[in-house]
Amino acid sequence: MEDKKSTYRKTDKLQVQQRDMVIFRFLDRVGYANLEHITIAIMMDSSEKNQATILRRLYLLRRFNYVKVFASHLGNYYALDKKGKINLTILESIKLDQLEHHNFLIDLFFHVENEEILSEREVIAKYKIVGKKGKIPDMIINDWIIEYERSCKSLADAKSVIDYWTIEQNKNLCVIYNTEEIKNKYTQLLNPKVKLLSKSHYKEILIITGSKIKVEAKEITQLEIEEIIPANENIKKPFLSRITGGVLDKYK
Repeated sequence: MEDKKSTYRKTDKLQVQQRDMVIFRFLDRVGYANLEHITIAIMMDSSEKNQATILRRLYLLRRFNYVKVFASHLGNYYALDKKGKINLTILESIKLDQLEHHNFLIDLFFHVENEEILSEREVIAKYKIVGKKGKIPDMIINDWIIEYERSCKSLADAKSVIDYWTIEQNKNLCVIYNTEEIKNKYTQLLNPKVKLLSKSHYKEILIITGSKIKVEAKEITQLEIEEIIPANENIKKPFLSRITGGVLDKYK
């Protein structure tokens, strides 16, 4: 079979656009995401038409080493590559057994977009936490530590998590549980600083954590774009007139 010729114009460089900056910020925060997640982050609507548009852009960003792609049984996941690096570390691999867990946290991320939140990657960077079991929260929402539990810990491990956050660190802890077995395990250990929430009712988390932060959207500046690519490259004039409504602009 004859190879199809590329429909993309041959070029030795890519003109970074404002929507690319939103992609970079989003992936910098969450680490990696699939096409649907990235489309929602940029366009707020993951329709097939919008996904096709973003997929074409991701193809170019990958070709020019701004993003990389990981293939999995749940489809392709995208992460930043060397040219797209902003603040946090570049991922060299992803854990396939963590994809369901990761997807849920991104859904939660979108749901609490108007809150003061830190992703797991941002927590590690801000507090210089090393990889100790139970010591790195899945997310921080306002003043609450968030842990999403998919599998049942031993009573000792569950107690260790609760004691570390609520006693040693004096924080509020919300445990989102996936099964009744997990709920029952943590129910034995409840104290006033711990709340339990079913995964199926995760949208009620704002009742627990409190909606208190409203961050104004902010326009992405030319200077921010130039921090990603050399200043002498020719930058295409931004075309997204509604970029201030993008998810990641709210976290500037």
